[in-house]
Amino acid sequence: MDAYLKLFILVASVAIVMQASILIATYLRLAKLDRETEELRRQLREHVGPILRNLSDVALTVRDNSRLIFDDLTAVTQDARRQMEKFDRLTDEMADRLRLQIIRLDELMITALNSLEKAGTAVKETVGGPVREAAAVIQGVKAALDFINARRQRQREGTRPTDEQLFI
Repeated sequence: MDAYLKLFILVASVAIVMQASILIATYLRLAKLDRETEELRRQLREHVGPILRNLSDVALTVRDNSRLIFDDLTAVTQDARRQMEKFDRLTDEMADRLRLQIIRLDELMITALNSLEKAGTAVKETVGGPVREAAAVIQGVKAALDFINARRQRQREGTRPTDEQLFI
């Protein structure tokens, strides 16, 4: 048994030495990985840090400038809206005034045409009536002269007028 014990102690010793060497190798490997990771972090900080700061500065600048742009756009939009409202009011007022002027012109034209019609009727009655009467008088005088001339001719010829000649 002593031999088994010695063998067991030997195997246990070898196992402990192997475990210790594995632990030391693991520690050394982890230490190396830690150094490499730290080096990688340092390089990232050196290279990415300025980029991140620049991106941060750009983002701040863009945010500030976009805020100014949107404020300006808001002001321009409000000004354009006010100008359109003024233009709408102006065109509405012009349309109303134009409608009133058209109504006045229509009334004026109706009044003028009515007056012209009345004047034409008055001229027709005052001038046309006497002209017709004068024409009738002239026709009557002409018929009387024709009758007198015809009578003189018959007296010279010695004939009497017939009924047709006396009918006017």
